[in-house]
Amino acid sequence: MTANSPLSRRDFLKLGGASLAAALIPNHLRALAASNPVLARVTSGTLSVYRQPDFSSRRVQFLWRDMVVPITRSLQGEENTRFTADWCQVGQIGFAHASGLQPVEIIFQQPIEDLRFTGSLAEVTVPFVDVYASFSTKFYRLYRYYYGSTHWIDKLVHDRDGRAWYRILDDKFPELERWAPADRFRVFSDQELAPISPEVPVKEKRIEVYLEEQRLAAFESNRRVFEARISTGDSLANPKYQTPTGTYLIGLKRPSQHMMPWDRTFGSYDLPGVPWVCYFTNYAHAFHGAFWHNAFGRARSHGCVNLAPEDAKWIYLWSTPVMRPYNQLQYSELGGTRVIVI
Repeated sequence: MTANSPLSRRDFLKLGGASLAAALIPNHLRALAASNPVLARVTSGTLSVYRQPDFSSRRVQFLWRDMVVPITRSLQGEENTRFTADWCQVGQIGFAHASGLQPVEIIFQQPIEDLRFTGSLAEVTVPFVDVYASFSTKFYRLYRYYYGSTHWIDKLVHDRDGRAWYRILDDKFPELERWAPADRFRVFSDQELAPISPEVPVKEKRIEVYLEEQRLAAFESNRRVFEARISTGDSLANPKYQTPTGTYLIGLKRPSQHMMPWDRTFGSYDLPGVPWVCYFTNYAHAFHGAFWHNAFGRARSHGCVNLAPEDAKWIYLWSTPVMRPYNQLQYSELGGTRVIVI
């Protein structure tokens, strides 16, 4: 097989058994979920699989965006200035760099009718779910939402076949209705969205961002209480992407936001449901979850501080201003948690 040959059916099935083919079809994910493997979604347009965890090794295959593949193990391999040493063994095919593989699960949910009329916050719990203009797959597909993204939902309906659908609110295009299968979303309880360490005074909380090390740490007074790998602005790709150094305060928070560039020089992207957003500059620099890459530990963003969604959620719940479960955004004129970017 040559490096540029397409993935054959036999090679594809080697990735994790015949049930893996179902991962490309959202309506048939249950067979794969039942086998309970460790899964990852391919986030890049194409992802190379090598014989060894080394970029100079022979390329044995390509994977494509939104393929869902089993991960046999995680390991340390070659690294360079653009990529960490994090690699994954993909089935029995070979090794792919972890930056292009989003860890995912397949957890179907029981739809609920008890939704706030102003919207209840929910997260996607499958690798991806397609979103339509109405509650039927016969309508125009508007978007694809990804695992870990968050969305406001305000209505549950059932179609003629009895399938449950949620209506999704969109902050960027509120005039357009969006509908998606309800069993792909988990609605957060109020308890899950309760603040972390609310008894600690605002002045004793701070977040330090270390650009050279691509990590952050959260402190209560002088005690480190949290640490995570991050991806900050990739100024080598574009000088405008630099994450600015200095001292700031978190002033605006949103648990979900549809992000698009306000300036075309900042690239072209369209990302509904960006989770756990905490803005700390007047130029829209923020902490937030990133589901479109897994490159934490290297600069990758357009200036924001990207975290894995679960890490971004911790920062969101721990930092001030405090967010109520029903708040779609919260602004603090005096500012909240102090942020120091070094």
